[in-house]
Amino acid sequence: MCAMIYGTLAESRYGAMYANLVVYHSNWFYLIESLIVLSLLLSMLARFPWRKRLIGFYLVHCSLIIIMLGAMTTRYFGIDGTIELSPSESVNSVSLSEDVLYLKSEAEENVFDIPLSVSDASINKTFNFFDGTKVELKKFIPYAKKELNTMNKKDSWASHWLIKNDNFQNEFKLAHPPSVGFLSRIEQGPLKIEILPEFCFTALESLLDSLRQLPIRYLFIDTEKHFSQKLTDIEHAHLFKSPDGSTYKLTQEENKKVGIKFVRFSAQKKTQIFIPRFASEPIDRHLELDVASPYRLYDLEKLKSTNNIFLTQTKADTIRLGYGKSNQWKFEAYNNNQAILLPWMGFQLVLLKHWKDTALRWSYVEGEPNKEESKNIKALVAVVTKGEKSEELWFTDQNQTQSQISNLQGFIRKQLVFLPFQMELVQFKMDKIPGTDKPASFESFVKLKDTGETAHIYMNNPLKRGGYTFYQASYFQDEKGAYHSVLSVNRDPGRFIKYFGSAFLVIGMILTFLILYGYWKVT
Repeated sequence: MCAMIYGTLAESRYGAMYANLVVYHSNWFYLIESLIVLSLLLSMLARFPWRKRLIGFYLVHCSLIIIMLGAMTTRYFGIDGTIELSPSESVNSVSLSEDVLYLKSEAEENVFDIPLSVSDASINKTFNFFDGTKVELKKFIPYAKKELNTMNKKDSWASHWLIKNDNFQNEFKLAHPPSVGFLSRIEQGPLKIEILPEFCFTALESLLDSLRQLPIRYLFIDTEKHFSQKLTDIEHAHLFKSPDGSTYKLTQEENKKVGIKFVRFSAQKKTQIFIPRFASEPIDRHLELDVASPYRLYDLEKLKSTNNIFLTQTKADTIRLGYGKSNQWKFEAYNNNQAILLPWMGFQLVLLKHWKDTALRWSYVEGEPNKEESKNIKALVAVVTKGEKSEELWFTDQNQTQSQISNLQGFIRKQLVFLPFQMELVQFKMDKIPGTDKPASFESFVKLKDTGETAHIYMNNPLKRGGYTFYQASYFQDEKGAYHSVLSVNRDPGRFIKYFGSAFLVIGMILTFLILYGYWKVT
């Protein structure tokens, strides 16, 4: 009884997930349940040899044992999760409550089961990837809070900015060179802000300002070698050399299926792909921007048609900005506490803080659990090694973490279970309370891909398919305003065991009542 009271109080204050971890799914609670089963068995054995007048007593005790066995069967072999259905997209993956660490490199993936814990948990697990990357997992913090740390590092700097207008305000941090959690480029809606080394900034300034009338279309930059090359076009096999003799090759091609022009780049026995009309960074095999790459390819026509701000710190420790659109560009020094009026929608840019010869990094320490699960941060620290280089990385469930010394990426996500069939959201319907925007009810029309039939799921009308039961749980809207349906998924293999035990319990209690009050005499 005390354990149940403690679990109820823990759930009301910290949420159901915390209560499950600290009480209902804990080893000590399982021990209590085992002792209860043992007590029920011993109480029946104490009345051996069994007598007919105690048949109700035996049935009640047996039924309680059967119900607990059914509950344990569901706990270890059942499924309780959620599935998100998107319009016109087939899905068969169910998210469970357990967390896993997902790691991927250039050609392989690894998934590590994170131990269930409500406090810091030490981990001793090592992954070795084919590309030579070694990952040593150290510690997991289930309820973490972020802390900003600064480290002295020559030729590194970071800045904290505020961008605002009458309808919008946001703060952000940028770092050079980029580090884990601090990028050198950020997008604020239609506005792109990027930190560049001084030589890159100077090269762009010469092109976008005094040389903007020349037939220069592309600018290639190798930030590691402080080398830039101006290109009128990317020829079929454009070869050029840096001052140290390194050879670069750019080949423009086109994907005939989707009609996107891309640039295949080769240098130092490494090949990368640029799509300069979309971003200056190359993309990796997962079609994600490789922000850790030292190479950049700028399409000047794209820069002239989009809203961009470039920042740099000069050798004289002066911060310079370049901003504009089309052929209207400004390049100027930033004065402390100056609010720069940008030429778009009344935006202003203000520097709040600047760190010289400093690298920023996030670290995580143990915090307090929050009742709203979405506000809790899960963090896992690991040491990544490749060759002679190593770094400490924090993987979280808030965003993806990119290694600075390899192609390794990782994040914490929920464990996935895959259904033997696929589902697709055909229509989401929601009725609102008259005169308000509050939903009165919502329902989903779901297409089962294997049979082609359409199921209607709403409150008190779940879908049962292949041993799984789907309930209408929630919904959300994406940035484009489209509705997505969230269904809770349940598979309960111990259900009929519990039903059987409950039937025995009712029969046992009825017989006990009849025998106790003499309605049924047993000799």
